Amino acid sequence: MIQDRFARYSAIAPPPMSEWKFTGELRQPCQDPAPVGKDFECWKNGVKTVMLFPDPAGILFSVFPVLQRIVEYRGGRISSRNDAFPLILKKIPGLSEEEFIISISAKKITLSASDSEGMRRAVYALEEKVRASLDGYPPPCRIRRKPWIRNRISRCFFGPTNRPPFCIDELLNDVDYYPEAYLDRLASEGINGLWLTMYFRDLPSKTFASYGQDHEKRLAKLKKVCKKCAEYGIRIFIFFSEPKYFGPGKKQNILDQNARELQLDGSSFRESCSFCNASKSFAVHIRIPVETLFREVPQLGGIINIMYGEDNGSCATLKLAGLSRCKRCAGLSAADLYREYAEIFLAAMHKYNPAAQFIGWFYTPAQRDDDPNFAGKMAEIAEKWPGKAVLMLNFESGSQFEQLGKKRIVYDYSLAAVGPSQLFSNTVAKVRCGGAKLQVCTSHENASVPFIPVPGNLYRKYRAMRKMPVNTVMQCWYFGNYPGLMNRGAGRLSFTPFPASEKKFLQELAAPAWGKYVPQVIKAWDFFGKSYRNFPANIAFAWYGPLHNSIAWPWHVMPQDSKILPSWLLDLKASSGDRIGEVLGFHHTLDEALELCGKMDVLWQKGIREIAPLIKNFRNSQLRTADISPARAIGLQIASAKATLQFYDLREKMFFERKDLRSKLAALIDCEIKRCSEMITLCRQDSRLGYHPEAENFLFFPEKLAARINLLKYEKKVLEKLDIFSPEIDRYTGRISDGTPVATADGSKNQIVENITWRSYKNDGFLIFELQGVGKGSFCLEVELCRLFPPVRLKIDDSGALWHSPWLFREIPSFRKSAANGILSLGIPWDLVALYRRKNQPLRVNISGTANGNDFAWVKRETAAGRLLFDDYDPTAAGWLIIK
Repeated sequence: MIQDRFARYSAIAPPPMSEWKFTGELRQPCQDPAPVGKDFECWKNGVKTVMLFPDPAGILFSVFPVLQRIVEYRGGRISSRNDAFPLILKKIPGLSEEEFIISISAKKITLSASDSEGMRRAVYALEEKVRASLDGYPPPCRIRRKPWIRNRISRCFFGPTNRPPFCIDELLNDVDYYPEAYLDRLASEGINGLWLTMYFRDLPSKTFASYGQDHEKRLAKLKKVCKKCAEYGIRIFIFFSEPKYFGPGKKQNILDQNARELQLDGSSFRESCSFCNASKSFAVHIRIPVETLFREVPQLGGIINIMYGEDNGSCATLKLAGLSRCKRCAGLSAADLYREYAEIFLAAMHKYNPAAQFIGWFYTPAQRDDDPNFAGKMAEIAEKWPGKAVLMLNFESGSQFEQLGKKRIVYDYSLAAVGPSQLFSNTVAKVRCGGAKLQVCTSHENASVPFIPVPGNLYRKYRAMRKMPVNTVMQCWYFGNYPGLMNRGAGRLSFTPFPASEKKFLQELAAPAWGKYVPQVIKAWDFFGKSYRNFPANIAFAWYGPLHNSIAWPWHVMPQDSKILPSWLLDLKASSGDRIGEVLGFHHTLDEALELCGKMDVLWQKGIREIAPLIKNFRNSQLRTADISPARAIGLQIASAKATLQFYDLREKMFFERKDLRSKLAALIDCEIKRCSEMITLCRQDSRLGYHPEAENFLFFPEKLAARINLLKYEKKVLEKLDIFSPEIDRYTGRISDGTPVATADGSKNQIVENITWRSYKNDGFLIFELQGVGKGSFCLEVELCRLFPPVRLKIDDSGALWHSPWLFREIPSFRKSAANGILSLGIPWDLVALYRRKNQPLRVNISGTANGNDFAWVKRETAAGRLLFDDYDPTAAGWLIIK
């Protein structure tokens, strides 16, 4: 019955795309707020545009509606009268690409540029200047700006990912993902590039005969997209992660006879095979699809290719990771392979478009700044990197971020951590053209709102970036790209003169939108920035929530031992469960996470108190209410995340310490019900809330939240009837046997599994596990140090090498491994055990694998689906280890 209830809840379908209101809103011009400030007296007879700027390509027509709304905003109109105020668009030589000058005098305004995109930037900058002028026509001034970030690349907020589970290819349908009003907003915010996903399998190939189906249809739509976006100064970049591995999976290339004859195969890796960079056909495999792409669509801005990470299947990737066993390229360094790799892309693109940009993205989320080996390899790659190509890395990944007196590792891109990492700084310093992978609007920390209003964090990132040879910023992944505050901030920070201080930047950013309320808004942004910098720097807390959607997680009074689901995938068969330690790993204790979430909550609410009163002043402004509602929703998300941690902290204390904490748990449930109700109201007012672009739908929405309220009410009834002394609770805590094996960590008795024996004991600062009879084979030791936390998993492969997941740990533990006299000994540092183990409580343990050709397991386990960070761990398969 319980599982049926949660299954029904999980199966509540989110709204179909036809009901996504925000897509319709993006297709319509924004409703500007009522004018704030005085009309311009000098515009009373109208404004006459004087076009002294040639536009042979005909792409500046899209700025004339902008000029009209600028004039109308201050009480004027476009006119041809002789006495109308002159607004001159003038071409002057000597300015660089996108550079512009605005000259404002009492008698005229002149916009000057050398190219059409400089003029476009000038028009949008004038719009902000006019909006910020509250006391009438601005005093005489001269503004000159020049981009130092040349490529400012984002993505369509609601464009399909072209990946499972939906596999929607935007180039094969008739949906217009780039409506004019949307492009106008992006262009006004400084965006001059958008990326979309393709695969080599979409294009003809001499390597694989099956490639290229429907490529004519794809390229025909791509041409239309490029032409339309160019009218707003936006170039299209194609995103690849090529080549792919060979293997049996649907997403992989099949190593057929033709491919074998071409000798493409390199090193074996996880039941797949890498594509060897040194093979005779590697260059052909890259060149043919890229040449086809640029021959048919030469106006493309360029290519972004993941060179390392994700599913890039080249030998270069494995060599950089230290995993390559390929004999063909054994004598070549990763730097040599990557240089040739990039040059193949460059030559194929430049054959048809010499101005096209190649951006090689080294996605490095698993790296740490204290890994000199990887840093040394990246430095060598940078030194040999082609001068015309952009080498891009994650700006923050690998950096250390101090929280609560301890250094935390920022593994993936982050909006909370400022960065940069030492890996980024040291690598980019060695190239001519550097690229920064950022998340401007949202990140994996919380991607179910359109943006996080923390522009001060952006200022600090770009200020640090200014010292480096960076000319490209990829501003988003599949999420982090909604138009608005944060995009505008990134656009302004990409131009010189760079704002002299964070305060001046925030004032400049707020002035066109908030008028006389700028001081309150800046104060709110400051609180939001301070709050968000307390986000636990923890890859599990980002990837698995809870900020994204804990407000839609069922809470479980009775233990379920059910996993937390990844935030970036939509699952209609399950919901996140009660294994709360999976959002922490071994980067933060539960107490530390509660303290950080508490700080976030207090500071964010201070910001809300500053900005919420402005709602009544801007009730008729679509843009300003759209700025305020995400902040209010994030406040609810932070409070819900904190409450979720509190709920399971109290529940576990109640069970393990036999304290009656039911009244506190009931109070948490009541508050969470109230938050759900408030979020329902916000979602009905703001159609963007809950939408996660990588999941391609809503993680929470009114119907889901209403159903969750009913689940919470049911759990409150369960709580009222709960007996904390029941056998079910005692089995959960290990007080009484639940039928699984039990061992004692005193070394006194061997456990026998098939022909394997093992025992455990504490010695010399380690919890030791000794195994005998393993022989030739591989196995896995799993030790769950605390109920509901991921286990420490130590794997031994056929060669006897020890493997564990470093991603899970704040500091990499010094695990002990030794072998003598047929006995293999593994040790887990006792300090780690003591930090996470509940006082005097048993641990959950399992040992399983293959020895001498035979499978064995202390507790039989089912094959579980793999998850990032947690592999295929099955929490239902564990016995008890009693520590006296």
